[in-house]
Amino acid sequence: MFRGLATAAMLLVTNPGDSEHVYAPLKHAGWQGWTPTDLIFPSFLFIVGASMVLSFRKRRELGDGPAALLVHVIKRCVFLYAISLLIVCIPSLIDGQRPPFETIRILGVLPRIALCYLVAAPVVMFTRPRTWAVVTGALLLGYWVVMTRVPVPHHGAGLLDSKEWNLAAYLDRMMLGQHLGEGGAKAWDPEGILSTVPAIGTTLLGAFTGHYLHAWRPAVEKTAGMFVAGAALMVLGLWWNHLFPINKSLWSSSYVLFCAGFALETLAFVHFVIDVRGHRGWARPFVILGARPLTALILSAVGGALLQELHLHEPIYRSLFASWASPNVASLAFAMGIVLLWFAVVAILHRKRLFLRL
Repeated sequence: MFRGLATAAMLLVTNPGDSEHVYAPLKHAGWQGWTPTDLIFPSFLFIVGASMVLSFRKRRELGDGPAALLVHVIKRCVFLYAISLLIVCIPSLIDGQRPPFETIRILGVLPRIALCYLVAAPVVMFTRPRTWAVVTGALLLGYWVVMTRVPVPHHGAGLLDSKEWNLAAYLDRMMLGQHLGEGGAKAWDPEGILSTVPAIGTTLLGAFTGHYLHAWRPAVEKTAGMFVAGAALMVLGLWWNHLFPINKSLWSSSYVLFCAGFALETLAFVHFVIDVRGHRGWARPFVILGARPLTALILSAVGGALLQELHLHEPIYRSLFASWASPNVASLAFAMGIVLLWFAVVAILHRKRLFLRL
């Protein structure tokens, strides 16, 4: 249910009818700080980590050894990355042109999910939770030190207020060049190379939660433990914010802790309502959507690209939504319609047991 909730939220914020008219909570923070929207992607990565633990245990019970698990992980990552490239190439393919491979953006949301999964999976498969803690701590502390101490040539170190001259943006330009997107005109990539390092930490924090949920203990105790741990992570993230500001684009270490704490609080609430109190009926739509979240995200990305390239997005938005509502309401209504559309598609696939398996 949590995974479906995160998927629905991602679909909602990435598909506005009009990007110029969006309610403030549905926008990303300009740079430092956070909005509710900034909590969604890390929550998704967090639940990827939690699901990973449970999935690997199930596969081991079915007889998969380490080699089979690694092959499974690599196949999923390669397929997910290939889908992300296909989505970027859709505009050129529709126009009958050769995709601009020289300038195509090679990173993004789906590639980040794939990379985090690819790196975190072997850690989870071949080491114990104590090692997960060491790796997570090393990633977050190391990233903090690197971002604040390593200088950018001719500009110095620790320029976290600068979108262009912080170390992560500088390395993106040096290593990705024209592959930043928009013909290399972007100064930085919100899913860049260096900022993927702490995002792996987000995934591993989710893996801790999956391990905790799998252990035998009363459901109420699990709920209480997650509430306490979530609150502690959020407080620690807010404290670290004074030294390393919460920043989604940089995926700062304080941001990792704060968002993981929020995800834990949300999961604890869901666990309490569903598993402790037994109120399950209301969660059914999110359970269906969460059964194949990447299917929904991929279909949405492909569908959105097709609407734009076939010049259908604007007419549909204007005729069905903007014709009767104020700009912000119309934009939100369109996004909600997209969520309902892809939920309906996934529900049909779920009922017929037809899924895009990754």
